[in-house]
Amino acid sequence: MSSLVGGMVLVAAVAVAVYGVVKLQYVRLANRISDLSEELAQAKQAVAVQRDADPDEAAISALTGGLQQITETLLAVANSTAPVTTEQASVLRDAIKVLLNRDFNVVQPRTKLNDDQEQFIMDCGMGVGTQNGTRHASRPLSIALLQSSNDETTVGLEHLYSGTPQVDVDTWDFDVFQVVELPERGVISGVVWAVLQDAQLFRAFSLHEPKLHHFLSLLDASYCGVNDEDKDDSAHENPYHNRKHAADVIQAMHFLLSEVLASSPHMRAAVTPLDRLACVLACAMHDYKHPGRNNVFLRNSLHRTHVEFFESALERFHAARGCSLLLLDPECQALANLTRAEQVELHATVCKLVLATDMAKHVEYLDAFKAWAAVQQRASAAGVAVDIVPGDPVTEVDDNSKLLVLQVLIKAADLSNAFRGWRVCHEWTMRVADEFRQQGAQELELGLSVSKFMDGRVSPQEMQNTFVPLIVVPLLRALDSLFPRLHFLEDIAWSNLEHWRSM
Repeated sequence: MSSLVGGMVLVAAVAVAVYGVVKLQYVRLANRISDLSEELAQAKQAVAVQRDADPDEAAISALTGGLQQITETLLAVANSTAPVTTEQASVLRDAIKVLLNRDFNVVQPRTKLNDDQEQFIMDCGMGVGTQNGTRHASRPLSIALLQSSNDETTVGLEHLYSGTPQVDVDTWDFDVFQVVELPERGVISGVVWAVLQDAQLFRAFSLHEPKLHHFLSLLDASYCGVNDEDKDDSAHENPYHNRKHAADVIQAMHFLLSEVLASSPHMRAAVTPLDRLACVLACAMHDYKHPGRNNVFLRNSLHRTHVEFFESALERFHAARGCSLLLLDPECQALANLTRAEQVELHATVCKLVLATDMAKHVEYLDAFKAWAAVQQRASAAGVAVDIVPGDPVTEVDDNSKLLVLQVLIKAADLSNAFRGWRVCHEWTMRVADEFRQQGAQELELGLSVSKFMDGRVSPQEMQNTFVPLIVVPLLRALDSLFPRLHFLEDIAWSNLEHWRSM
């Protein structure tokens, strides 16, 4: 394997001088890629053996076939006196990506690009992203060459995510119930993909798209009731804690964070692309395999999840199972191009964000945020902060305060059904009431104390009349104190409450 790495780095260095200089170099490059085809096939077989698995012959054939296409194009360019066509240039870009080991899932450390290599890739129109000082190629190889090895359909990822129907995630008028689901693309998959594209996170991290698609498809399929054996109950979907709720929270978090970054230069400087990726993934898995019952029910019934995880049992369960799927399942490791340090940091952030969604800790997080916000406002008003930016009440953001802001934002996103448009708000509220009644009925059946609001005698209007003034509005006001672009959300919350009170 080390000889393969050395050969690739050597050829990458040679390739810097290739484009548009000496045609003979194309021949040499073509010959090297042809050799590389066989080496990569052998490497993938070796990896399979190491994992005690049978080599995926279909994937290897797709790999070598793609390299053969590159080889043929390089030779065609070398033997022609005509200018390089757009299509040929695209294949040449793929050739450089292959040489830099960006795409074929060979287990190797991420390649750093020197300035000449970066400029060469820019000249080829590929672009680069940066993260923590490490440059890497911006996009995977063409989708046609990266079909998931276990995907037996003929529908490519470009069709699923770039064609119609599109998912618009840039507006607070977003209605998750209107998102069109396809057999091969669920609502979580569609919304996550749209958010990652909008935030340019594919570009920042060279995410492995087929494995990401597989991971998201598993999330879509697993937002349902879970039995005591921790296995999906596909015949039952929770009225509220389902995949549409997860997708709704993903979009809400994306919108809220975008507004915060637009309004605060200090936050914009503090929040990294890795933080944004962690936010997307945390929202996607924040209720993964939710049983449709709350932590009180799990405690009183001595449910397996409570016994295993105890405090904040559901939230710890969601984070543990979701992160295990993403980071440990070979078919889902879409983050392979992140460094080990980046993966460790992302894992920690995702877990801390998911834990923040525990409503039992709501006041704790809110009070901490309000205290920090008050310090920021006093420092800004007194002009004593080191770095004051006009119009930005935030004066200083360290790692702890940045995390606190993100935790409060995910809490707001998780509760956003109360301040969505009226139709969406009404739909979610009725679903919450239905899920509450189901829990109350099961508590009664098991001889447990029936939880408050879950005996079926409290109307949705009464629940909202408590929930909005006591929980939602204080949270929104705290955010508004530092990020006034979010003020309109409180207006929507009150408007919705007036609708409930008039019913």
